[in-house]
Amino acid sequence: MKIGIVTLGLALGVSTILSGCSTTQAQFQKNPKGVSKGVLCRTFLESGDPYFRRDLEAELARRGVNPYECPAMVQSKTRQRPQLLR
Repeated sequence: MKIGIVTLGLALGVSTILSGCSTTQAQFQKNPKGVSKGVLCRTFLESGDPYFRRDLEAELARRGVNPYECPAMVQSKTRQRPQLLR
């Protein structure tokens, strides 16, 4: 039972860390300049809303980021994240 509780705690901690990796549409609309490029890219890749994706793409373009660069940027950020847990 102890192992199950430890595993559950670890899973909860990791999900809490990773939940900060994307933004909601309301947060984005409130302050688009306050969202990092990495979070913009992750949200762009994960969003199923075509209208929200259009807004995200426009913000990425304003910052000089091509949406085709997003997978590599997100993968790079994801690789860096496990170092935070050490």
